[in-house]
Amino acid sequence: MDYWKSGKYFGVTAHNCFLTVALVEATPVVTPIVTTLPPVSSFGNKQDPAKILLSVQAGIQKANTIFQTQYHATHIQYVEDDEPHETFYKEMVFSLIEQIQNGANLREIKYKYADV
Repeated sequence: MDYWKSGKYFGVTAHNCFLTVALVEATPVVTPIVTTLPPVSSFGNKQDPAKILLSVQAGIQKANTIFQTQYHATHIQYVEDDEPHETFYKEMVFSLIEQIQNGANLREIKYKYADV
């Protein structure tokens, strides 16, 4: 997996799948803002935003339990036609939080959807 950050967003890409999340370690937001980014491939998939949200929240909860943290997503972004099944996002966000907790030096990038 490839990890990065840009402003409030942390990102991870893996296996033709892209995910960014804005994380806070505080009181949970009632419902994170989920943004579907434009398709970038010809996979032709249509991911269900509600399933992406549930998968990301499950990954965050798993990380919170293991690392004894209180992370919550305020924003979630994914690409509309990504290839993997939506449950893969659970493992992606868990792995991202694991990198953060382990003090990984995430590379800074200029992310064109940082204000979406």
